[in-house]
Amino acid sequence: MGKVIYPDWVTKYIERGKVVRLVNNHYYLYRVTSVYDKEKKRPKGISYYLGYITPTGLIPFDDVFVYEYGYSKVMWMKSKKLLERIINDLGDVLGNNILKQLIFRYSNKSYFKLDVTSFSEYISNYSREFEIIHDEVSQNEVFTESLKSIYLVGFRGQIALSKFSDEELTILNNLNINVKEFTNIGDIKLWN
Repeated sequence: MGKVIYPDWVTKYIERGKVVRLVNNHYYLYRVTSVYDKEKKRPKGISYYLGYITPTGLIPFDDVFVYEYGYSKVMWMKSKKLLERIINDLGDVLGNNILKQLIFRYSNKSYFKLDVTSFSEYISNYSREFEIIHDEVSQNEVFTESLKSIYLVGFRGQIALSKFSDEELTILNNLNINVKEFTNIGDIKLWN
């Protein structure tokens, strides 16, 4: 394999201790270093992902995020009556945070941002009702895992959903989920 010739907008990122890898016509920047491997008695290369290079610049690794969306959104939609009850009992802010925390128990990679506050003294009052909803949604492990493979992806301040498989759409339909409402991400506030 011959030497790769990079466009100018890529070469400006190549310097000592950094390398660019071309994968499927995309350019990725890494910091490279080495450590001595005592067992093999030779240096061992280590690379750290720094970001994705585009013609408009480097998109640092920190600017990209992926959160679980499918299961969390379905549980939010299926728990509307429970949410109303919690809000009636405890108010809007506390009610929303309690439901998020209940969902987070089953999906710790959820797009819901949790406060560090624990609502454990309140959660026990609503856990059983939430468990019933969870059991309905999680008819089998394949359903749950398929839903958890629908992701919310962020890139440079933009957010989008991952593409759905036919199986995921079938699961949403079987759960009587309105796909248009499910895919409405305009109201998502990741850090609330």
